[in-house]
Amino acid sequence: MSMLSRESSTSSFLISNYTDDILEEPLNLVDIVLKNQNRAISHLASQYKNSDWSKTQLRKSLTIINNSLTSGGKLVVSGMGKSYKIANKVVATLNSLSVHSALLHPSEALHGDLGMIREEHNDALLIISASGNSPELSTLLQHVPLSIPIVLLTCNKISPLAQNPQVKALLYAELPNRLSEKNLYGLSAPTISTTLCLTLLDAVSVALAELQYKDLSTRQKRFGDRHPGGAIGLNYFQNSLESSRVSSSNASNSEFSSSNLNLISNSISETSSDVAINVEDVSLLLTEKVDKSLNLKDEDKFDETTDMKL
Repeated sequence: MSMLSRESSTSSFLISNYTDDILEEPLNLVDIVLKNQNRAISHLASQYKNSDWSKTQLRKSLTIINNSLTSGGKLVVSGMGKSYKIANKVVATLNSLSVHSALLHPSEALHGDLGMIREEHNDALLIISASGNSPELSTLLQHVPLSIPIVLLTCNKISPLAQNPQVKALLYAELPNRLSEKNLYGLSAPTISTTLCLTLLDAVSVALAELQYKDLSTRQKRFGDRHPGGAIGLNYFQNSLESSRVSSSNASNSEFSSSNLNLISNSISETSSDVAINVEDVSLLLTEKVDKSLNLKDEDKFDETTDMKL
């Protein structure tokens, strides 16, 4: 049975059973999309392994953001459309890692939210635009203080935003033409580009957390303290309880061992004293016996001498 879609005149069909052959083509398409996403991420990993330019830009980006955070500032993240949703996600990730960040919508920024960016606090700004050609972000930059360092995440390094003099560094997620949504699927619906942007920002978030907190146990504690809800929070709570039990047990064992050592030490001292006393007693007894023996021998000799004299 066919019915007209509410959004177009294209016919769509009710599927009578999930085993219906009509699902074969969509299933094949799911497989193709997953493989293409994998290819794009593999290309991104290869890019940051082999491209010195990309690595240099990454170093600059991490330096700018880290120095802002270390100076008491925060990272403000902004984007339009799907990029705003990516910005929302990365801000949530960063804050859960104790990396101070805030979300700014470019349109709302022009209606008062621009006050979120504080140059006196040493804030930095990260803008996200896969195309590098977002008019809303271009307008936003016109009102951002020149002293605010700006990093751009984009899939197009030859774009108006990438060439804006206010942008000090790029987080570049290269999207080859052969992997573009338009070439692969016939339409430019953000799928691969959003995956690349989100993947790169996840990597940057983890790197920033490590830059801010070198010690892994510190990062773990801060993450757990800021994520008390859900399965993650429950797991952290249970691990904390287990660690506390182990610590208490070790402390008790340590006290018990120390007490035992003291008892053993005292016992050894007492035993040593007793042994010393016994040795002295034996020595005295032996001396007395030797003396008596010598006396007896002397008496015998005297008697013999007497007898001989007699």
